[in-house]
Amino acid sequence: MKIIYVTTCINPKRFFQGNKENKKALNPSGQNFHFKMIKALKSKCDIEVISIPPLSPYLTNRLYIPRFEEEVEGIKFHYVHVSYSKIYKFVGLRHNIRKEIKKIIMPDDVIIYDGLNRPATFALVDAFPKHKKVMILTDDPANLTYGGKGYTKSLQKRYPKVENAIALTPHLFTLLPNIKNKLQIEGIMNENPFSFEPNKYSPYIFLGGALFSRYGVDTLLNAFLELEHPTLNLVLCGQGDLVEMLNKCAQRYHHVHFLGLISNEEILKLEAGALFNVNPRPIDASVDINSVPSKLIEYASSKRPIISTKNNIIESLFGNHISYFKGDDLESIKEGLKEMISLSEEKAINKGKEAYNAIKSRLDSEIVASKILDFLHQ
Repeated sequence: MKIIYVTTCINPKRFFQGNKENKKALNPSGQNFHFKMIKALKSKCDIEVISIPPLSPYLTNRLYIPRFEEEVEGIKFHYVHVSYSKIYKFVGLRHNIRKEIKKIIMPDDVIIYDGLNRPATFALVDAFPKHKKVMILTDDPANLTYGGKGYTKSLQKRYPKVENAIALTPHLFTLLPNIKNKLQIEGIMNENPFSFEPNKYSPYIFLGGALFSRYGVDTLLNAFLELEHPTLNLVLCGQGDLVEMLNKCAQRYHHVHFLGLISNEEILKLEAGALFNVNPRPIDASVDINSVPSKLIEYASSKRPIISTKNNIIESLFGNHISYFKGDDLESIKEGLKEMISLSEEKAINKGKEAYNAIKSRLDSEIVASKILDFLHQ
């Protein structure tokens, strides 16, 4: 059996470079999740990727990308031709997705596809009836920042045709009313290859990811500034609507460091070297039932302490192995930071190891890949 994985995930080096060059960068969470999943499955079976590269972060000032192929860490990527043409996006793209699959598919192969990507979903829900097809659903499409009501509704009309799915939360399966076979996994953890080692920012608090006000980033910043700690730094990286404000703040305050978009390797180093890693994101009802905190799973691999706002999924994953803010308001964030700063290094090491062991025992890449392969063979 071979897995054909249909996704917008591309070569991470291309994604990072394209995101740096574009004025409006894409959130890398989907890119990172699917690449981790592809790598994990590669360790267990044959896999080839049909990639629908997003034009925006891929190459600047291009109206189209021609079809091409490349090998990425031993994995064959088949890039489908993409174009800004509306006619092509609605008709030609799905045709070319099926065409690429037909070139490589064998009788016992399985197709996994991203259920948040409209071209992939449109291309595959009614195609290849003799092959097993599995949708992978990482969120409710209504939560996508780049979507819209039309995008969401058109996907939801296709979801009743889905019979096999992997989803990150139990509630996501309710979007698939005729589901017959399902597997829930909360995410996947890849090892952080770096150990705790002080660097030029030490000691520091670290936050990496989407930098939006609705994710509590400005609340964290204001809470940190009110601490007026003489030696502690705040290090942030990523992209979002607060980039301009963070640049100005970093210029004004010597202990605030905004690094912008940096490589995944640099992020892992910073997570491993932090006094602690932080997630201040307010949790509403929709996020609580539809989303999994992939950034916290990544934080756990660093073996450093974590403090986060609390929701049901976070608590079920981490229990008391991480620390929690009492709320998402300024005073709660400030009090939580003070408590973390007061931890002895011995206790910090122990808390970091506890979080690491809790996630590794459940979401280690080998464990997740084995669960998915067992599911595909059912």
